[in-house]
Amino acid sequence: MRSYPTPQAVVLADDGVFYDTGKHLPLSPRLKLDDTAAVLAGAAQIFRNGEGVIVIDTAMPNPTTFGSLTGSKRQLDGWTFTELRPWTTFTRDGVVVHMGWLPDLTEKRLLGALLDGHNGPADMATRLGRYAMLIGVPWRYTAGVSGCAALRARFTDPKPGSQPLWRHKLPTGIRGAGPLIWRAKMQPAAGTGAIVHCWDINAMYLAGIRNAQVAWGPLVHAGSILFDQRFPGFWEVSTGSLPPTLLDGIDRPPAALDRMRKGSLWVSTPTAKYMGERAGSLDILDAYVSENPQAIGRSLAERWICARNGDMGAPGPAEFALKRTYAELVGMVARPGGSIDRADWSATWMDLARVNMLRRTDRVGDRFGLWPVAVQTDAVYYVQPSDTDPGRVVLAEVLGEGTAPGLFKYQGAMTVDAYREKFGLAA
Repeated sequence: MRSYPTPQAVVLADDGVFYDTGKHLPLSPRLKLDDTAAVLAGAAQIFRNGEGVIVIDTAMPNPTTFGSLTGSKRQLDGWTFTELRPWTTFTRDGVVVHMGWLPDLTEKRLLGALLDGHNGPADMATRLGRYAMLIGVPWRYTAGVSGCAALRARFTDPKPGSQPLWRHKLPTGIRGAGPLIWRAKMQPAAGTGAIVHCWDINAMYLAGIRNAQVAWGPLVHAGSILFDQRFPGFWEVSTGSLPPTLLDGIDRPPAALDRMRKGSLWVSTPTAKYMGERAGSLDILDAYVSENPQAIGRSLAERWICARNGDMGAPGPAEFALKRTYAELVGMVARPGGSIDRADWSATWMDLARVNMLRRTDRVGDRFGLWPVAVQTDAVYYVQPSDTDPGRVVLAEVLGEGTAPGLFKYQGAMTVDAYREKFGLAA
């Protein structure tokens, strides 16, 4: 059982107190599970001047009668919180306690990727503690919320300019390309005996979080400037200068349709760079960019990559929750009302991952004239009409096969008929 210098997670149940360190103590007769103030007093001693998570196997108190309003927050015995929910964060004198009430978490399906399917309180405590060790912060509410907290925890210097701008609204109508869900117009015919190979990208968005340069501060309206790949942000590109085949491969969300009718499209810096590589040049009509690019997610992503590789111990449920954390983080940072509201970061991470995938498929296409018949976010499908090259081995070499984030792994082969059934194609 993994031990920690100080407990980071505790589960309270009728049959005892379970620590993530493996320690198990009987429940004190003086402690009632529904006495939240007493539980918090104990948490202050356990976590000292730090942060931890407690799960209690009793129903959540009545929110309407719990605590008293003090300004914009509520308080209980000096502990402040915003709103009582099945997962609630309490703060007092430098101690932060993330508390969950197990019956309510179960009823409302809020156990999430980490705790769903646990094997009792001891296992739950172990999972919570290991997750905190892997991710860098304790679990709170969902994997995505925990991921945002982990990112913010990398920047603790309170001096002006020492933290990125955590909230910044994009101009109306500007957004990233998002996941690529695409099928070729010409699909393989049924009953041909051909084979469809499927390749999947390892930790696609984790690679984007690690490598993308994003805006430290706000995006600034720059007008019709020359494209500069060093500046994160968004560019209005004239579509009249793009080859038709490239334009056909660009997703056009509803918000961009009006601009498309006028002959332009807003795209993020990674997408604009990719378009310029394929088209040879870009005609920029307008731009919102930053001259202060930073790889804000790099150190956090590298920590998670070490955890993913098993450098921090054998894999288990916490590692599965880690995968959900970086996947959900990409979308969570673009959600208004959260601890981070930076849709431009989300778009940059996702679009960089997307265009890096396209660069790899372009290598295959440019070399062999072979293009995917379908793309499903991080999975690409190729038809091999016969045993001639490029087959699986050649595709592996040109696509880039490996275990690192951003590289492809082979998922297997299927018949064309199985492929058509998978994608719901008419017989």
